[in-house]
Amino acid sequence: MFLPQYQQTAALWVRTILLYITLPFLALNSYVLGMTIGPFLPYPKRFKLIIGTFCHSVVWLCKHVCGIHYHVKGLENLPKDNKGYVIMSKHQSAWETLFLQNIFDPNTVVIKKEAFYIPFFGWGIALLNPIFVNRKKGSQAIEQIIKQGSERLKRGEDILIFPEGTRVNVGERKPFKKGGALLACEAGADIIPIALNSGEHWNNKRWLKLPGTIQVVIGPVIATQGRSWEQVNAQAEQWINQQVDMISQVPYQGELPQTDAGFGFNPQLLVSNAMKAGKEWFNQWRRW
Repeated sequence: MFLPQYQQTAALWVRTILLYITLPFLALNSYVLGMTIGPFLPYPKRFKLIIGTFCHSVVWLCKHVCGIHYHVKGLENLPKDNKGYVIMSKHQSAWETLFLQNIFDPNTVVIKKEAFYIPFFGWGIALLNPIFVNRKKGSQAIEQIIKQGSERLKRGEDILIFPEGTRVNVGERKPFKKGGALLACEAGADIIPIALNSGEHWNNKRWLKLPGTIQVVIGPVIATQGRSWEQVNAQAEQWINQQVDMISQVPYQGELPQTDAGFGFNPQLLVSNAMKAGKEWFNQWRRW
């Protein structure tokens, strides 16, 4: 067992259940606000209203209900200008997809095109001005994201990318995909690397949430001017992996193979993780 051996007491179960029971109500509240007031607000305020309110509330619940605290190191590395940056972050759980929205506000969401056609839900997501992508088009999808992503970056919007392409368990790694570095180099934008160990408390394969403190490290900006995407990607990967090894209680157990050469965006970002969390709760409820 690679996680700390917490005793699964009734209190931990009650806390986790309370978190998952509350999530749908928070999501509904943000949805109603977004659909009624959102269309009349400019994008930054619309993002804060819909995403910011929901994410801040869930992170607050994690802290005060489940005992999942956090400590952020490197806030001084955050740029003070209004340029757009590519944020490349370690991805171990749904927690960081929520938490990072509070630091980089607003940022651009990349989501599969099919989500737009889901009644109510898709219409609400469209208010966030996302980058819709058709994943079936392969290289054309990459070109589409680079084109739209470059436009957003030039407007001063940040783009959040999980370069491993998916959530990876603590103690494991996947090779970084090229998408984040390629977009940054093509757009002339710099990169903000982020390391964290959220999976030790909000584990991808475990329903129960474990109390403790998540360590988040924000690194110095990685410059891309005059450099190839391979050089930039290698620097970001090396820094993030080194920092994760330093803050993690779980030793590195080996690199996982890369399953595809895709872009490296988590295509559903907040939405996907929220749906997975709901599915976990529903499956657990059925077992009772």
